[in-house]
Amino acid sequence: MKAIFAYIARDSVAAVVDAVRSLRLRDVSVVEIRAALWPVVGDERFHLPQLGGASVADAKLEILCEDAELSAVVNAIHRVVHGRNLGNGSVYVLPVDVLRATVPGEPPPIAHVP
Repeated sequence: MKAIFAYIARDSVAAVVDAVRSLRLRDVSVVEIRAALWPVVGDERFHLPQLGGASVADAKLEILCEDAELSAVVNAIHRVVHGRNLGNGSVYVLPVDVLRATVPGEPPPIAHVP
């Protein structure tokens, strides 16, 4: 099993989610993130704690998939993002060794992924 983290521009989110869902994947989360605009120097650093004018809104997609689905998912993200804006987006893939599902009132079972 793999965890995919894709950092993309906000205007690409709907198209990427549609492309990933067309692969029949259900485990897709979207998180809004704020990224500082670089270079940030001198007086501009004052704005970073507030993420005010010196930032831009982007999105992080979190996707879980089986190893066999990985190539199709990454290719779907790449097709959408590359077609919209060259250089827009980063994709990271990590192995998932353990899954923990929580049920209220019960201790979480540990499922080791082969």
